[in-house]
Amino acid sequence: MTEPTANRPATPGRGPFLLLAALFFVPLFTAYALYFVWPEFRPKNTTNYGVLVVPVHALPAMTFTDVDGKAQSETLFKGHWSVVYMAGASCDNACVARVIMVRQIRLLLANERSRVKRVYITADANALQAAKTQFGSEQPDLEYLVDSGAAGSRAADVFKPTDPNALYLIDPLGNWFMVYPSSKDDYKLILKDIKRLLKLSMIG
Repeated sequence: MTEPTANRPATPGRGPFLLLAALFFVPLFTAYALYFVWPEFRPKNTTNYGVLVVPVHALPAMTFTDVDGKAQSETLFKGHWSVVYMAGASCDNACVARVIMVRQIRLLLANERSRVKRVYITADANALQAAKTQFGSEQPDLEYLVDSGAAGSRAADVFKPTDPNALYLIDPLGNWFMVYPSSKDDYKLILKDIKRLLKLSMIG
């Protein structure tokens, strides 16, 4: 006759862990979604400096080349927050000021700066090379791209820039969700927006 096996202490299941994870992540996701994805449900007393794109615009596949003519991956805007500047044939004083301002904003993000990248796009390879020469070593983290896609699928077709000095904000999933027209030139308020979204986001 065998002796009864001693009762073992119950092993905690995954329930408590999942509950803690939900308590931590759900509020963050909800806040992010309400602020950037479904702004129509956002509390009315919450404001942002940039102009929200409603509905959020998922970027289509686009083709870019760098200053050396090398094709860039379609995942260019995935995994990071991107601040895009659509430049003209040349970078005038207003353009230079805008590029410098975004660099200062990124620097002020301190330890979070690696989550944000700056992208300079123009339709002409010669103009892109001229811009890179113009900025030289002053803009080491700026990505230079030629909008080399076919008509109808270029970045210019997506953003439809009517303001030559607008900034376009893209999330790490490749969604364009905010724009800063040239009239939005207070770097402190743009910085505040970006800091807020980095705090709310668990991606990028």
